[in-house]
Amino acid sequence: NRKDLSKDSIHPLSLLFMAEESGHTMSDTAEADMVGRFGEFLIENHIITEEQLKRALSQQTTGHFKFGESAFELGILEDKQIDVVLKAMTEQEHAGKPFGEVAEALGLISPDDVDEVLEIQEQIAIRIGEILAMSGYVSKEQIEKCLRDFKQRG
Repeated sequence: NRKDLSKDSIHPLSLLFMAEESGHTMSDTAEADMVGRFGEFLIENHIITEEQLKRALSQQTTGHFKFGESAFELGILEDKQIDVVLKAMTEQEHAGKPFGEVAEALGLISPDDVDEVLEIQEQIAIRIGEILAMSGYVSKEQIEKCLRDFKQRG
């Protein structure tokens, strides 16, 4: 009954900087470096301004889905269960703990489910190219063409 949020069902622009090679995801540092170089490439080619890149990067860091929303979308938790976890998070015993940890402690989710949600969250994090397109700074077609050019430049 779970929804398929695998890479195949995610819009290609969401995957612009996931660049999985040989089944291994880039480290956060490598990904940040690639985003920086791609951003510089867009600025150098007068596609976007520095200010537009700064705004998009700012949006990117806050664009992640909440754990409960992701677990719900995957069919792992129901609305009522999310409410139970949120209420428990206000109690002293669970104060300051992450949502997944509290849900697991309450027996509402397994450790494997926590790992699955965290993995999916990483995959669906909003990426810089998508943000630039959503903000109207560039078209999706421009981003796709620029990404091809950027990769060829290597």
